[in-house]
Amino acid sequence: MTSWSLVLQFILLASFGCTHVYSQDGQFYGGSISCTLEKQANDSSLIVVELITGWVLGKGPCGPACSISDIGRSTRVTRPGVVSSHPGSLGDFTLKNKRHFTTTTITNINAVVEKTYNETVNDVDEHRQWEQDIMHFSVLVEKDQDESFISFDGYSRNNLSLQTGRNMDHWFMETHIRSGIRSDTKTANKGPRSLSKPFYRVALNKVSKINIPTLDADGDIVKCEQSVLSEGGSISTNPPPNIKIFDNCTVYINASYFAGYRNNSWIAIPVSVRDYNRDDIVYGADFYSAGHFSLSSSSVQFAVQVLDNLEQPFFVEPTFKNNHVFIVYAGSTWSADIYAEAPQNATIYAFKAFGMQQENVKLQNPIQQDLARPQIRFTTMSWNPTIADIGRHVVCVKVNDSNGIDSLEDRCFSLIVRPDVFNYSSSYTQNKPYFVDIPSPNQTIDCTLHATCTLVLYVISAM
Repeated sequence: MTSWSLVLQFILLASFGCTHVYSQDGQFYGGSISCTLEKQANDSSLIVVELITGWVLGKGPCGPACSISDIGRSTRVTRPGVVSSHPGSLGDFTLKNKRHFTTTTITNINAVVEKTYNETVNDVDEHRQWEQDIMHFSVLVEKDQDESFISFDGYSRNNLSLQTGRNMDHWFMETHIRSGIRSDTKTANKGPRSLSKPFYRVALNKVSKINIPTLDADGDIVKCEQSVLSEGGSISTNPPPNIKIFDNCTVYINASYFAGYRNNSWIAIPVSVRDYNRDDIVYGADFYSAGHFSLSSSSVQFAVQVLDNLEQPFFVEPTFKNNHVFIVYAGSTWSADIYAEAPQNATIYAFKAFGMQQENVKLQNPIQQDLARPQIRFTTMSWNPTIADIGRHVVCVKVNDSNGIDSLEDRCFSLIVRPDVFNYSSSYTQNKPYFVDIPSPNQTIDCTLHATCTLVLYVISAM
């Protein structure tokens, strides 16, 4: 790497140490790591990394006094203090480069991360005592490197009940990308992104389903599978029992007593997320037939707590199904009604909406009571995308009840924002309203099968 001196590569700055510590209580729940690649003028590559981490509240970068009021603020002030008190507790960063897909160099990049990172507190749950933080940092890679692997690892994972053995308190997540240009997009690849809760709660002796929301900016096919050792670390070699990870990024957990699960059992699940081109392309100097070879990979890991007699709120109809696709034109308002049902001993207390790219998703308040179904309440979530938002987005909503229990999973939707290219106006008749900037009678609106399309209609009122 030419942008930083050799000395800088091995300086351990205050907020990024590499001393391994072993936490008695455990503080890291899980998260995800992904990256995109940007070609530079001198043919070097800038790798931009997104790292989402979940921690025991007060043990992560947000600091010991972390609360809901910290959501949205930078961790630049609090992160150094956490590591100063507990060196190495927030993990280390490593870059592995391959030249001609054979020669490998491995470098500790803690100092580079320290120089370039921007991290904010994404979410805080004071009831369940966790925080979630989002970090972005960049690493410059020389032009003769063909592929890069960036990993994040540490030694303070929360205690696991069913996954025992050596290094089970060690976490390891890796993202991988190649440096070539794609013939379809004429740009470098953008790896798949994912978002999960820091931890999930599932019921003992029941089969639970968790959907992992994913986003691929290139529109590639995204598939999930269990991580191997080089991508997911120790827990990949000792996965929990009765776990099934499907291509569509759905995880089934059969928390059976006969498989060893008990009340308050804890497990960790490592998932690798890969993207595959939809059509034949040339990537760098290589030909990639559609859907056969992974272009890049990212990692997501999350903890799961198993509880007896767990009753959770859940989403009900007419809420759209998970991963429903909406096609939205810039300038219009996207909205969806969200209905949730509470257990018999509770009521629906609150909804919370969020986007994977910090979209300004809004919720109608106060929440409404379904008059025909006493345990069900509903709200409307909405978003107003602009020209700057053209592309792919994932927006989600979570719900919790009056007992402080949240739903097993968040309900997430895929939004594709397109430019508004309508400039037809209907005939003007004096003293009557007429349409402007709408689709013409012979214009085709491309709405994907099973998707919901939203576009704005402009009307000029009668004079």
